[in-house]
Amino acid sequence: MLLTKISKGQKGIITSIKSKKYIYKRLATMGVFEGREIDIIYNHSDIPVLIEVSGRRMAIAREIAGGIDVELNS
Repeated sequence: MLLTKISKGQKGIITSIKSKKYIYKRLATMGVFEGREIDIIYNHSDIPVLIEVSGRRMAIAREIAGGIDVELNS
């Protein structure tokens, strides 16, 4: 499921990131990469997605978040 479609309060594992190479590298330096657990703190349709990864909160632009696939935890 795309990160932009996940409701706040849900958790999951990043399964893939479809982006340009420089964006992928930037996300990786922030700790956002495949296999990493992610918590959705806030996700509203007109602002960046607020996430938490490894205890760090960050905002991801919706255009970038639209290329991040997440498998939700059951």
